[in-house]
Amino acid sequence: MRSKTDDAALVAMMRSGIRIFWAPLEVIVPRVLVVEVAPIVVLLALCMFLAVQGGAMLSYTEAAAHALHSPSTYIQSVLGAGYLPGVSR
Repeated sequence: MRSKTDDAALVAMMRSGIRIFWAPLEVIVPRVLVVEVAPIVVLLALCMFLAVQGGAMLSYTEAAAHALHSPSTYIQSVLGAGYLPGVSR
């Protein structure tokens, strides 16, 4: 039966084996391009803007939700447009 010290030794030997045989000898630090960082910066700026000016976005989304839940205004404007000259049916 294995003990906890045997398990610890096995884990330590596996980690050292991975570092010796599978890891590259040189540690290469990946370069991050501006093109990769720009979307993250933009999203963080938008999050901060929404945190500060959330009321304006809330009123916009509430108006959009109201328009989606009562489509009568849209239906009236589309069906009540009438005949447009120059448009063939």
